[in-house]
Amino acid sequence: MKIAIDIRDLKIAKTGINTYTNELIKAFKESNSNHELLLLDSQYQPFPRSSKVAIILNHILYYYWKEIELPLLARSQNCDVLLCTDYVVPLPLLFKGIRIPVFHDSTFWDHPEYYNKIWRILLNIFAVSGARSADFIITPSEFSKRSVNKHLKVNPDKVVVIPEGPKTKMYEVPPLEDVRSVRKKYDIPNETKYILHVGVFEKRKNLPFLIKVFAQLIHDHKVEYKLVLVGQKGPRKDMDDYDRILKTINEHGVKDHIIMTGYVTNEELGVLYTSADIYVFPSTREGFGLPILEAFASKIPVVSSISGSLPEVVGDAGLLFNPTDSLSLKNILLNLMNDDSLKLEMVNRGTQRLNNFSWSNTVKLIINELQKCERNL
Repeated sequence: MKIAIDIRDLKIAKTGINTYTNELIKAFKESNSNHELLLLDSQYQPFPRSSKVAIILNHILYYYWKEIELPLLARSQNCDVLLCTDYVVPLPLLFKGIRIPVFHDSTFWDHPEYYNKIWRILLNIFAVSGARSADFIITPSEFSKRSVNKHLKVNPDKVVVIPEGPKTKMYEVPPLEDVRSVRKKYDIPNETKYILHVGVFEKRKNLPFLIKVFAQLIHDHKVEYKLVLVGQKGPRKDMDDYDRILKTINEHGVKDHIIMTGYVTNEELGVLYTSADIYVFPSTREGFGLPILEAFASKIPVVSSISGSLPEVVGDAGLLFNPTDSLSLKNILLNLMNDDSLKLEMVNRGTQRLNNFSWSNTVKLIINELQKCERNL
């Protein structure tokens, strides 16, 4: 089969879908399958998001790409399969091959207040119609499958759970000079221990809650840790939590104890992961939770919220807490900080748990589903 992947989002997204798409492409190329892989991109560049006019034009370009340019390109290249990693797959008007969207979660249904009204209307028209007419729908967890099914109302067998994997070639122990260089760049003293969080500064990430708990550790328990927040502002104003994060830091007097790195390169991210002492994921909703796998791969203990798909990904390899229970999180962190044997146990469990997730397995499962479709043609 000739398999096409929509890569337009690689020009826009820096995390999330960008990571998913890049890792999927890499794993497809490294697989031993006999299928041909094509990468399809738009000839039009997105406008900088500097005004409402630019945002509207980008919406128009996006759906022109999805419903006209992309399917025509796939058809002209004689593709058998079209895989879209960003929820929206073209309607079956201009391309008649196998069409597969990836639904990473159902946040735009569950929290419509985070999204622009026009964007929601367009997404409901095109993403929902495309998904309902698709050959199958990929989602990364059983939690996401249940949630997506609730809204799409399709045959449950049509929504296929295919887990993700950690970023490849990022978690080997880096050279000492790289560690020192990255620590110096982000003002993390060489001997300083730190708690790490990686992710965009969206409301669902629940970072003000984490900051408040961290402030208690600093002021009430005098812990000698920093909190390192790797990420950027949320991509949409209604979802962004950056201002509230800054306000919480200032109100709780921990400005000197918290480091906000902004966007980092993959190489820098690898250093920040492998140098961390604890990874904390306080999110109130996640469709999968890729940073958990990244923390497992980096051999650091994981402390995770019980929300969404996170318990499904963590298994017994992390310490879980309710994302509204500050006392629970504080006690878990204190236990880890004061118990090296517990840290080691959680690291070993994480390493074992990681064997269940890989991008090569993701590709294998996708190809298995494609072969089922091929037999039914």
